[in-house]
Amino acid sequence: KKRGAVLTFFIQLVDACLALRNFSDAFALGAALQATTLERLAKTWKLVSEDLTAQWAKLKAVLDPRGNYSVFRKKLEEDQNAPT
Repeated sequence: KKRGAVLTFFIQLVDACLALRNFSDAFALGAALQATTLERLAKTWKLVSEDLTAQWAKLKAVLDPRGNYSVFRKKLEEDQNAPT
């Protein structure tokens, strides 16, 4: 149960870092959460709520380096064009 709570905390932390435009920490935490040693903990990941698991999937897509971080760059451009 503690492991699930820790994963939940760090997923929410990655989301908060992106919201605060703290991209360096968001990418570092995202890379850590995608480490093979954590990805293999299937029972632990089942302790994370479905909503948060879906949110993590979206965050992973944003942090994905494929296409020279194309999804991240697109999101960043959209955020810059949004009214504040």
